[in-house]
Order: sequence, then C-alpha cells, then structure tokens
Amino acid sequence: MDLAKSPGSEPFFIWNFSSVLARAMIAITAANAFLKKHFCIVGMSPDSLTNSVISEKKNESAITRLIPIACLCLVLNSLIVYYYNILCKLSSGGYINHMFLIAGLGNPGTKYEHTRHNAGFDTIDALAEKYGIEIKKSERKALSGQGVINGEKVILIKPQTFMNLSGESVGDFVNFYKLDPETQLIVFSDDVTLEAGNIRIRKKGSAGGHNGLKNIIEHVGTDKFVRIRLGVGIFKSGDMADFVLSRLPQEDQQFFDEARKRACKAAELILAGNVNEAMNEFNAKIR
Repeated sequence: MDLAKSPGSEPFFIWNFSSVLARAMIAITAANAFLKKHFCIVGMSPDSLTNSVISEKKNESAITRLIPIACLCLVLNSLIVYYYNILCKLSSGGYINHMFLIAGLGNPGTKYEHTRHNAGFDTIDALAEKYGIEIKKSERKALSGQGVINGEKVILIKPQTFMNLSGESVGDFVNFYKLDPETQLIVFSDDVTLEAGNIRIRKKGSAGGHNGLKNIIEHVGTDKFVRIRLGVGIFKSGDMADFVLSRLPQEDQQFFDEARKRACKAAELILAGNVNEAMNEFNAKIR
C-alpha cells in the first residue's frame, strides 16, 4: 500500500484535499465547456440574450482563473506523494541515499586479533575510534555501527563470517540499503605483496589472490568498488595461511600503525569524492 495515501498517515488529509480540489475544478471546467457546446437558448429577447452573454463571459473568466489553481493542486499532490514515500522508506531503513558502506575484513575471535589477515578489522577500528562510532550492533552477519564522517553518513562493518565468506555480509548490506558499490562501498583489507607501512588504493580490479575480496566481488556482482589494501609484509615462501594468521614483528608494527592512519585519511578523501587524489597522495611507497 502507498503509505502517503493511507488514512491516518500524516499527509493523508493534504493529499486527499488537494487531489479532490483539483479534480473538482477540472470537472467544473469540462462541464462548462460541454454545456456551451451542446446547448443553446431559443426565443430569448435581445436584452435577455445580451445579459446572458455578459453573465456567461463573467463565469467563463472565473472558471478560466481556476485552471492554473487546479494544475497547481495536481502538482502539489504529486510532490507530496513522491517525497513522503521517500521519507517513509528512509525511516524504515529500506531506502537510503548518500550513504557509504565501509567494510574492514578479518576473522572474528580473540585467536585472530591483530594478525596480518585482520588488518582490515584494525583499520576500521581506528576509523571508528577517530569519529566516535561504536561497532557493536550484530546484523547481516557482521558487527556494525552507524555515524557521520565529514558530513557523510556511513555504516562501518566487520563481517563475522570469517575472511573467505566476507562477501555474504557485504553483499547483504549493499542489497538491503540499495547501495551502488562503485560509488558507495569502501573495503579495507590486508596485502601480502606490500611491506608494512605501505597502502594501495584501487577503484576496481581483480581480487589479486585475496579470498575475502574475491568473495565480495562475487556477491556484489562487480569488481568496481574502492579497496584500500594495507601492507602486512611481503610473503616470500612457506605456508600462506601460517603467514597471514601470524602477527607482525615489533619492528614493523609502528609502520603498520602509521599506515592505518593514512588509510583513514584516504577514506576521508574518498568520502568527499576525491578517489584520484587519495590514490595520488597515498599510493606512493614509503619503504
């Protein structure tokens, strides 16, 4: 049911009044034109005919003035319905414009805290702390928190599906809030091809061997979304799983902490629509 047309909804009276008034004015105008076309007066004296013509012109002038008012009422009626439906969808969470989804990837549980693979979790925690956003609500297979960053409404999430299934949560948020991944999604993840301290920002592209990004691409249906990848040391040999589930050595931790701050600043630029500027400023290697 269209909520704006439901009795008891706030704009129902205005909608109903403007609609009825417009239709009544149109009906009067149409009836007047019909009577003029299909009826004539026979046997009237010249004086009566003259008076009738004068009276008819006055009535025609008055009715003509009602036509713009009728049109205005119809326009008002349409605007009320359109904008109130948007407000209803906003309040119900079914439709939100100008919102960004920022996802930090990682694995849930104390066992995986601050491991290389949880670089996304650590970065989004830093962003949340900077802007006073609490990421604690459990929804859509993630912990989430809503807030505002530099005037932009954001949802910060930490998928709880484990890394390889991150797309189940991210895709669910994108679909529920009707977001455009290309312009309203930012993902923080780790990168084993970069030294700790470096970050790499991309607007699109393949997952580059990262299973979390691969799963997101599958669930949102496109590889066109911004990802900010944080270096966690270059993997050279051995078991990849052991490497990404280990923690950074102390000498690299300080570089990673600085990289998190730079990644947050990059996200701020991206929220302002300056993706290319963020890439130019932060993609340069520092070590």
